[in-house]
Amino acid sequence: MRSAPAGQPEGMVPLSVVHNGDYRISSQLDVDALAGIRVITGNVRVESPFFEVLSLPDLEVVGGNFFIYDFNDALTQISMPKLETIGGSTQWTAQRAELVGLPKLDSVGQDLHFSVRTASSVPCLRTVPGYLSVLGTPELVSITFDRLEEVLNLRVWDNAQLTALSMPALTSAANFEVLRNAKLASIDVSAMVQGDAIRLEDNPLLAQLGFENLTTARYINLVNIADVTGFPKLQSLSQSLLVRGTSATTLATFATLTSAISLIISNNAQLTNLGVTSLTTLTGYMGFYGAITNNPMLPTCQAVALSNHVMRPFEISGNNDAATCP
Repeated sequence: MRSAPAGQPEGMVPLSVVHNGDYRISSQLDVDALAGIRVITGNVRVESPFFEVLSLPDLEVVGGNFFIYDFNDALTQISMPKLETIGGSTQWTAQRAELVGLPKLDSVGQDLHFSVRTASSVPCLRTVPGYLSVLGTPELVSITFDRLEEVLNLRVWDNAQLTALSMPALTSAANFEVLRNAKLASIDVSAMVQGDAIRLEDNPLLAQLGFENLTTARYINLVNIADVTGFPKLQSLSQSLLVRGTSATTLATFATLTSAISLIISNNAQLTNLGVTSLTTLTGYMGFYGAITNNPMLPTCQAVALSNHVMRPFEISGNNDAATCP
């Protein structure tokens, strides 16, 4: 594990392996000129290359930003097996490229964005103080950030083949957004205890939500996903819980939830049981406390019973009026 700040080498390095200032790469000659260079103190910019493989086998440290813009769709492979740290932001956009090697990347100073064809796992990255974005990768099937503990904003959007997202060490994320991943089936964030804004939306196959130790969050949106599980210890939300358009039959995963501002349960075609048995406090916002609507298999009497239990008025309509409750 590194102890030096992001963008700084670990210990002294010979001047002969340091490039001072910025560096621009657009040709193979530019790549070849970096042979033996371990540290670039400024920004690195790869723009419109006319070669297929970007291999920087000696590079360990980038002091500034690191941008890859493959407007020519020429790159098929990106490899940086010794890269340890980037001092600024990173944006790698190369839709045909496989990101094959970041086995030592430990830290970035700001953001880490990549939109590539596919990528390997990132086993050593510990913190991202800005955005971590995995966007529009056409062939990425799974990705694991084994040691990632903190990220300010996570965005995993529009990855057509992604089936699994694993961040087993993540404890903190201010915004956790996983949106529009057509084949995503599972998420593992089992170390997170306190969350903030959690949005899991338009992932139609998502059924395993691995928030096993989450106890508090600001709000949770579960929209157009397959099932609602994985929140067995959630106790309180400082804002709202939204469950809409899922295939869930029960919301029993929220059996330990005791308080929130509002609750919205709508358009869940197979929902038959609310299961929110510990909820006692809804503080409301501008007179709105909740809505339980358009869940055609959910007994209306369950919605009424919950409203009576928390002693707050709900909007209740479009549920199963004919069903009975014990």
